Amino acid sequence: MGLKSWLFTVSIFISLTIPSYLFCQTTNISGIINTYTKVTNIITVVANCTTTSTITVVSPIGFNVGDKVMIAQMKGAIIDTTNTIGFGTITTYNNAGNFEFATIDSINGNDIVLKDPLGYTYTSSGFVQLVTVPQYNNAIVNATLTASPWNGNTGGILVFEASDSVTLDADINVDGLGFRGGVPSITTINCRTDYFYTLASGGGGQKGEGITDRKIAYEAGRGALANGGGGGNDHNSGGAGGGNYGSGGTGGNAIYHAGYNCLPNYMVGGKGGKALDYDSCRIFLGGGGGGGHWYNSVNGIKGMDGGGMIIISANEIIGNGYTISAEGMDQTISASIDGAGGGGAGGTIFITNQTYTDTLIITVNGGDGGDVSNNNKSYCHGAGGGGGGGIVWISSSSIPGNIITEVNGGTMGINTNSNAYFPCKGLPFGASDGQIGTVLTGLVFSTCSSPTTQNKEADLDTTICAGQSIQFSYDTSLVYDWTPGTYLNDSTIADPISNPSDSIVYQVITSDSCMNLDTFLISLNVKQLPVINLTTDTVICTYDSILLSASGGGTYLWSPS
Repeated sequence: MGLKSWLFTVSIFISLTIPSYLFCQTTNISGIINTYTKVTNIITVVANCTTTSTITVVSPIGFNVGDKVMIAQMKGAIIDTTNTIGFGTITTYNNAGNFEFATIDSINGNDIVLKDPLGYTYTSSGFVQLVTVPQYNNAIVNATLTASPWNGNTGGILVFEASDSVTLDADINVDGLGFRGGVPSITTINCRTDYFYTLASGGGGQKGEGITDRKIAYEAGRGALANGGGGGNDHNSGGAGGGNYGSGGTGGNAIYHAGYNCLPNYMVGGKGGKALDYDSCRIFLGGGGGGGHWYNSVNGIKGMDGGGMIIISANEIIGNGYTISAEGMDQTISASIDGAGGGGAGGTIFITNQTYTDTLIITVNGGDGGDVSNNNKSYCHGAGGGGGGGIVWISSSSIPGNIITEVNGGTMGINTNSNAYFPCKGLPFGASDGQIGTVLTGLVFSTCSSPTTQNKEADLDTTICAGQSIQFSYDTSLVYDWTPGTYLNDSTIADPISNPSDSIVYQVITSDSCMNLDTFLISLNVKQLPVINLTTDTVICTYDSILLSASGGGTYLWSPS
C-alpha cells in the first residue's frame, strides 16, 4: 500500500468513529443512578463581599467537584399534639419541602462547598439530604429506572437532567419508595380512644411516616401524623391511608360482635393523613399508611409506604407507551382476625420538558387499604383506609394529548368474610377511600428550584394632595440611588423628602457595601385640589379639601382659622 493510500484509509477511519463517540453521547440508564447523603449542618457566611454555603454531610463518597446536586428538606413541620381530633394538623411547615439545585465547588473532608450560596433556608434537624443530579445529553431508559427507598434519612428521590432527549424503553418507577408505613401494635384489650400512644403500650397501631418527626411519645394511635396515616386503635381497628395532595382515607372501626365489642366508642380507626399545601413551591414524599391493631399476636397488618419523588428536566421525552410512576403501595394482604393496614399515598412527579413524543403514562395513585378476611368467626374488624393521590407537575401550559395522567386516591378495604354480622359483611365498616390528587401545569421549574432575589414592586403607592410632602424611611445602612431626583431634597439618602406638584413614580436602587443590588418602585399620585372662589357657597364632604381663592391685594385674615 502506497503512502497516499495509507493516509486516505486512516482519514476515513477517523471520520467514521468520531461522530459515534463524541457527538451522539447517548447513555443507557437503569437501576439507581443517584447518590444520597444525610446533611448534618449548613453554614452560609459572608467574607470579603463573597457569600458561600458549606454543607456538612455524613459521607462525601460519590460526590465530586463540579457535580450538580439537589438539596432537599424532607421533614420539619410542626403539628398539633393535643389529645383531640386536631392531633396531627400541620400548624407550620417551617422549612419542610424546601429544595433547590447547586454545583459543588470544593470538597474538604465531609464539608461540601457550593459555587453559589443557597437561596432557601434549611434546618439540618429536619432530615435534609444531598442528592447527585446526573447530567446526560440523550438518555435511554433501557431497564426499570428507580431510586433508593427512603430509609428515614436519605433516599426516595430520583432526579436527573438531559440536555436533549429521554427515551423510555422501560418504566421509571419509584412506587412505595416514599415515607414508610406504620407497623401493627402489640396485643391489649381496652377499647382505647386517645389519639396517640407509645407503640409499646399497645394502644394502637403505629402511625405512618410524614413530614414531621415520628416521636416515640406519640408514634402510635389513631391521630394522623401530618400526612402520615393514623394507626388503628385497640381493639382490632384499621389503619388510615397516608396523604399527599389528597388526604388519606379513614381506617375501619374497632371489633364488633355479639359477645364483645367496644360500643359506644368503637369508631376509633386511624385518621387519614393530611393533605399537603403545594402553594409555596415545596415538594414532598407520599405519606405512609397507618398500621392496624392486632390482638391475636400474628394477624395485624402493617400500613404501606408512600410513593417517592421523580424530577426530570429534558428537552424531549419519548414515551413509547411506558410509565413514569410514583404510586403509594397497596396493602394486598388481608387481615385475618385483626385490623388491616392503610394504603400509602401517591408521591410527586415534577417534569420540565418542551416536547412529548408518543404515549406517556404518568401515575401518582394512592395505594389501596387492606381487607379483613375473618371467615372463621362472625366478627367485624377494621379494614384499612385508602392512600391519598399524589401530584404531577409539568411545565407545559396544558396537558399534551399523548400524556395520560392518573392521580386517584386508593380504595378502602372491606370485610370479605362471609360469616360476618350485618354491620360489616362485604362493607368497609368505617374505612374510606383516599382523596384524589392533582395535575398542575404551566409551572417554571427554576422558579421553585433556583431561588433568586426578585425586584420589589410598589413598596409604597400613596395619594397625597398638591402642596403636601412625604418623607420615605428605609434601612440607613444601604446605599441609595433615587431616579428621577425630581421633587426630592436628596436622591442619595435613605429618607428623602418629596414635595411633588404632580404624580410621579420613583425607581429606587439599593446596594450594600458588597454591591448586592435590589430595585423597587414607589408611586406617588398627586391629587389636585379644586379651586373655590369666595363668592360661591360650596358643600363638601367630611375629610375632603378645597383650595380657596380670593382676588385683590393686601393682607388677609381668615376666621375661623
